[in-house]
Amino acid sequence: MIVAIVLAAGLSRRFPGNKLLYMIRGKPVIRWTVEHILSSRVDDVVVVLGHMADDIRRALGGLDVHYVYNPEYRAGMSSSVKKGLEEAMRYEPDAVMVNPGDVFLVPPEAYTRLYYAYYVYRPRILVACYGRRHGHPILFDKTLFPEIMNISEEKRGLKEIIWRHRSEVEELPLPYPGIVTDLDRPEDLERLKRIIEEYLY
Repeated sequence: MIVAIVLAAGLSRRFPGNKLLYMIRGKPVIRWTVEHILSSRVDDVVVVLGHMADDIRRALGGLDVHYVYNPEYRAGMSSSVKKGLEEAMRYEPDAVMVNPGDVFLVPPEAYTRLYYAYYVYRPRILVACYGRRHGHPILFDKTLFPEIMNISEEKRGLKEIIWRHRSEVEELPLPYPGIVTDLDRPEDLERLKRIIEEYLY
């Protein structure tokens, strides 16, 4: 079993309003992200809530996901990763995929290909790549769960885990530009227009 952890607790400081609730083609950004994962081979989805938690829940209404609230969401992404992993471990997964909620242009096929690559090669860390760039999702084997539960913003969060195990990181090249695309500012929408037209349907 592989569980996807969707990080949806952040403050969206660089976007007017909560970027995860921004409507694109009739749906909030966070719903695009979660629906793509649910349409893939991934077994389960955990959504980490924090800022505007009730609004995020409403935006995901009717979707088959597990929610967990991170009361320390203002402390940074590491606290949400740990809260999401804590919830995911209840389902005894072989691995987890970590995906920020604003990485909404990753198609279902990308998650599915990571899923099967993990079960073929059993890497400890598997990173989706587009061109030479690392992106999301990032998959972590269960043997790394204890280390992930000890990450902190001061130690660079998951980046420190990836650096520590850099010799064990496997890259999965994929043809989807959404892997390295997130939404930080309103002006990003014009830059993302072509990808949105191709991958949101």
